Amino acid sequence: IATLVSVPLAATLLRLSTDQDWWVHAETIVRGARIVSYSLDADAAVSGWLRNSLPTLKVVCTEQQGIELFVVTGLPADVEAGDRRSVRLQFDDQDAMITKWVQSENRQALLAPSDEARALAERLAESRRFRFASVPFNAEPVVARFTLRGFDAHWRAMRVACGANRTLTP
Repeated sequence: IATLVSVPLAATLLRLSTDQDWWVHAETIVRGARIVSYSLDADAAVSGWLRNSLPTLKVVCTEQQGIELFVVTGLPADVEAGDRRSVRLQFDDQDAMITKWVQSENRQALLAPSDEARALAERLAESRRFRFASVPFNAEPVVARFTLRGFDAHWRAMRVACGANRTLTP
């Protein structure tokens, strides 16, 4: 049992103690449209009903649709009226804010509303840490923590790569 607990704990501590940028960059072209994305796994897994999951934060830019921002929780969200689910967002040590995000069709991700995605990406670029709290179905609330090291440079590159300067600059 000690080994089962100590290995993941050691891996998490190592990840948090290094200066490494853990963002994963991907670029594709779909139907002639360039898609640029950056994704980052949470610092640790979260526990839902009957399983654990390692959430992933994703920021995606397409020339036609602009910025999309979402968290792949790997866990369906608790039931609420409509397709939106309550989430709590916290950047660094600032006050947390509660908002509603859209649950994906497969119920494995929560998406920032399109009119908020660009502003949230800007805040990620200005922050060191991001906490994303949600309530999985039939489970206690969970908090996914993300160490955002390096995203400021990725955000600048993403805006240029997507031709986003005309639509995404403040």
